[in-house]
Amino acid sequence: MNSEQAGAIKHTMTSITIIVLVVVGAIVLGGWWLQQNFGPIATISIVGGVFAAGFMALGILLNQRNTRHTMETLVAHHESIAQTRRADAGVERERVRLEREQFGHYARMTTIDVQDSRRLARQQAGMLVDLERQKWEQQQAQQQPAAAWAMDDDDDGAGVRYYE
Repeated sequence: MNSEQAGAIKHTMTSITIIVLVVVGAIVLGGWWLQQNFGPIATISIVGGVFAAGFMALGILLNQRNTRHTMETLVAHHESIAQTRRADAGVERERVRLEREQFGHYARMTTIDVQDSRRLARQQAGMLVDLERQKWEQQQAQQQPAAAWAMDDDDDGAGVRYYE
């Protein structure tokens, strides 16, 4: 604790002590004056009423202080909730952005897969067509005999005959 704080605390304690002494002195002098002028019953009633009013005022002040503290705590709690909701909204925005990006990447990946599948299907179809063409050509080559030319012209007027 530095010297300024110590001085402030000493000054506050001195002020409180002076105030308490003034209040007690006023009560004692007031009580003595009341007893001299109105009697002991009136003095007890008046001093008791003043004490009751003082305690009531003290209770009201303490109640106001506690209520203020409660309300400040409630405001801080609501500010904390609002801050949490703002943070949650930020997290939700990021989650939505992430899902949107994931959807876009998935769509691109699916498009690439479909294009690759179609390209492979065209290649396979082309290969199958080529294979079927080769088989067909082989079958045609096996079914048709090789053309052999042998001319046989017997001068019988039938023309040229081809033999296999």
